[in-house]
This record gives sequence, C-alpha cells and structure tokens, in this order.
Amino acid sequence: MKALKEKGEEEALKTEKEGVAFQSSGFFKRNAEIPGIGWENELSQAAFDLSKAKPVAEKVVKGSDGYYVIRLKDRRLPDMQEYDKEKEAIQQTLLSQKQYHAMDTWLKEVKAKSEITIQEDFIN
Repeated sequence: MKALKEKGEEEALKTEKEGVAFQSSGFFKRNAEIPGIGWENELSQAAFDLSKAKPVAEKVVKGSDGYYVIRLKDRRLPDMQEYDKEKEAIQQTLLSQKQYHAMDTWLKEVKAKSEITIQEDFIN
C-alpha cells in the first residue's frame, strides 16, 4: 500500500513478484456487483469514497475472499438515458421498502401495546 501511494503503479507492480496479486475491476455501480470480485459492500463503499485528490484508500479493506488495497483509476458519470429507463423501477423499489418499514414499525408498536392471551378452549 505504501508503494502504491508513494511511488505509483510501477513500483507497486514489483510487489506482485512477492505474492501479491493485482487485478483491475473495471467500472461498477454503487449498489451493484463488482466485476471479478462479487458483492462486497465495504469494498464498494470504500471505492466510492475515493477521489482524484485521494485516489488510494487509507486502509486495507477486508472482504469475504481476502483483503483489498484499492486505487481509483477513473470515475465515470452515470448514463442519464439508462437512469431514466431505470428511474421508475428504482422509485417502486424504494417505495416498497418504505411501506414495508412503516408497516413493520406499526406492527411492532401495536404488539408492544397489546396484551395477548391464549384461550385454551379454542385450541382443543
């Protein structure tokens, strides 16, 4: 990680001879699978925290298959036409999540305020 921060990619690639594997993932969306890696929420979060001013993560990120040192190569703005196509589906998903959360919260409150008794006569 120190070599990557201080001397750049060429020096860091020399460490590959020492058993460290380097891999480039390509572009990925914030809430999508990372190409070649899979679903790694912490890794994705750390990647989207990077910027041109701070292209290397401060800490090593632990994933399900190992540890990752990440560096920002480039950032691409989302395709607005693709977003417009997905916008309705995204809104529906968020609305469903919000409705579920509201219902779940309400049900927990009702259960907490209720006194539930079991009538043995109705069971047998």
